[in-house]
Amino acid sequence: MPTTFLGLVLFVVLLTPGLSFFIVRDARRPTRELSAFRETAVVVTVGAICDVVVLVLFAAFRAWKPHLTPDVGSLVRTPSQYASNHLASVSWWSLSLVALACAIGGFLATIDSIVQLGPIRFESAWYALMHKPGNEDVRCGCLLDDESWVYGRLLTFNTDVEESADRELVLTAPILYRSKEADEPEPWRASAITISARRIKILQIDYLNPAGGRVKESVADISA
Repeated sequence: MPTTFLGLVLFVVLLTPGLSFFIVRDARRPTRELSAFRETAVVVTVGAICDVVVLVLFAAFRAWKPHLTPDVGSLVRTPSQYASNHLASVSWWSLSLVALACAIGGFLATIDSIVQLGPIRFESAWYALMHKPGNEDVRCGCLLDDESWVYGRLLTFNTDVEESADRELVLTAPILYRSKEADEPEPWRASAITISARRIKILQIDYLNPAGGRVKESVADISA
């Protein structure tokens, strides 16, 4: 562990690419909760990989254009004096290298083969059904526990990995509703509604393309 303030700053900066990896990964897909040890190991490993890649690129650029880069030898021998005399150059290069390392960490998080190393995906059936990348329109039909039926455009849904009955989804207009006694559904005068997974017996999903045609249909029993 670092024993000085400068060492602490460098330690945090070197781990920043790993944090960037985590942020981008969590924004792309729901993930299971990891232990503190595993999360720390991922941050350190990804951060180290990104830092090494950036340093290799910097070394190659310095070998090509040494006059455009800071004098690493002088910076290592007399860091305070060299940094004071070349503050602008050292600052800009440091920020640029850190930003590049963070960009590499974020890029690695977008590669599914790295994020998901094996065939097992830690995602709920709820997420697998309702998450449809692209511009396709997703419609949901919900058969509720009182035998009524609701159908509408999917706006958003809970992305928790845990198969919990406390999850909710939001449907927007046009919304159709059919009570238990009715034969045909009727338009529901509402801009949006929320439905708890606890109330849903069967969830029907329609994937529509931008032109309005049906792509495919899936039905899943997600009753709690």
